[in-house]
Amino acid sequence: MIADAIGNGMPAALLASNLQATVRTLSTKANTPADVMAGANDSVYGRLEHGRFVSVFYLRLNGEGNILRYVNAGHPAGLLIRANGSVQKLDEGGPVLGEFASPLFLEGEVKLGAGDRLVLYTDGVSEAWSKSGEEFGEAGIVRIAKDSAHLGSEDFSRRLVEEAKRHGGGRLKDDATVIVLSVRGA
Repeated sequence: MIADAIGNGMPAALLASNLQATVRTLSTKANTPADVMAGANDSVYGRLEHGRFVSVFYLRLNGEGNILRYVNAGHPAGLLIRANGSVQKLDEGGPVLGEFASPLFLEGEVKLGAGDRLVLYTDGVSEAWSKSGEEFGEAGIVRIAKDSAHLGSEDFSRRLVEEAKRHGGGRLKDDATVIVLSVRGA
């Protein structure tokens, strides 16, 4: 799971911590990823003031068949960079958590193959703006992913944040988190 709570400081940290505990409790074999997001939304809806919310990308990987099931709750879409260089946006899901009562969350499912790389990130990475007004965006993330196919997940994550920072003139305006899953064999 990767999440981003609106705001900063202690209120955002407490919201993220509460959400993490809720998701951990809901993450059972009996609950699908859509069930987990619906339950997490029920937990925070009505307890947050209007305009406060959390975006979440939640996934569950079945390692036996390399099947990834996911729900994107208003978060930047996960990017699946296939071994052949093609890119698949993982955007199936629903709205951010905390804004709407009982929204519908749809699940996506993909089969991972050897050499594929899943990139999850917060908007602090994609929304790095250059001095000329150009956003780093998905295009920048995909470009770095393709140029860094030879790097391991940790080195790639580090390079991605460094390149977003460089694009933004040496700093990012928001927090930046990156999670990378690289498939070695299938």
